[in-house]
Amino acid sequence: MANGGIYLAMMVLQPALWLGIAAVYFWAIRRVHTERRTFRIAIQNRIVEIKTFWLSGLVGGLLTSVMMMLAGATLPVSWLVGYQVLIPVVFLFVLQGVNFVAGEMLLSAGLFIVSALHLLSVPVLNVRLVSTVLLMGGCMAFMAAWGFLRSHVVITPQIETSRRGRQVANYRASQFFLMPTLFLIPGGPIHAAFSWWPALTLGGQQYDLWLVPLFAGFSYLMKQQLPKTGLQKAGRAYLAAGLLLIVAAIAAFFWASAALWLLGLGVIIAFWPTFRMIRNNQTGAVFFTQTNAGVRVVAVVPGTPAEKMGLESGDVIVSCNQEPVHDEDSFYQAIEKSATFCKLRVQTMNGEYKLAESAVFTDSPHELGVILFPER
Repeated sequence: MANGGIYLAMMVLQPALWLGIAAVYFWAIRRVHTERRTFRIAIQNRIVEIKTFWLSGLVGGLLTSVMMMLAGATLPVSWLVGYQVLIPVVFLFVLQGVNFVAGEMLLSAGLFIVSALHLLSVPVLNVRLVSTVLLMGGCMAFMAAWGFLRSHVVITPQIETSRRGRQVANYRASQFFLMPTLFLIPGGPIHAAFSWWPALTLGGQQYDLWLVPLFAGFSYLMKQQLPKTGLQKAGRAYLAAGLLLIVAAIAAFFWASAALWLLGLGVIIAFWPTFRMIRNNQTGAVFFTQTNAGVRVVAVVPGTPAEKMGLESGDVIVSCNQEPVHDEDSFYQAIEKSATFCKLRVQTMNGEYKLAESAVFTDSPHELGVILFPER
């Protein structure tokens, strides 16, 4: 009964689950506070990423569970223990704001666990386990790709000062998903302690059903490139990585002698998109800097007149209500000259000029929804 109590506690109070939830909530709240401190207003006032974390993650977990059950994916108890121990490292990266994708970190953890158990001569290195880890990585890569390609992912500007003393805007896109995924545990250790615990018998062997809290998602700081372009490139790269990981999982199942090598190859495949993302940051030619020929739009608050006017990050507002503008003060002074209407002349990132106009809130020019570089 003592062992049964341990298994039950692990199921309900898995450290990975609560650490992940706490880290994501902490990051979302910190994002709102940081935006308010930097820009005096939160670009996304609500912690909208939490809804996606739960709802989209549950759908992803359901689809992944179906795939795992069809593939007969199994995980030994020793692997689950290692997962619970190493998952805090992943969320330390989340809180530090490092560029990474959760799937590749977890796949690397999987390689570490499997390799360590193999070196310790623990008899868990089998074809099914390696295929399971690779399949798991592929599903998380697909989930990350879906997050990258979604149009309403939360993007936060981060302001830094260049060597020339000018403010530069970079953009961090972050979104995580909780994917509760059903796995089979060979040997039926839980069912042996609790007869009511759900179990399956396949091929003469008994398996327990276990729900593992997988975390997919990403934290990506984009430099020298348009946010939409950066997300599209990253999404396509992780979609390709997911397909390659699925192929590696199938190959590991049929090529037992190369299973561990294929697992190592899987880690390289998982990290390959990140290397490309880093390279895109280094070779990009788009710079979001302050300008003397107007005011640069750093971000646009959703649901505001600025969004309805079609303003985008990187646009330069040259004039407002036929008055030239050169900083935040002159911009809002020009808005106040017309109590109910705002007409802008805007230069896009392509160098083209366009006119944008909208009604504005009387006596509330700051509710236009345009985020500019903060005054120093």
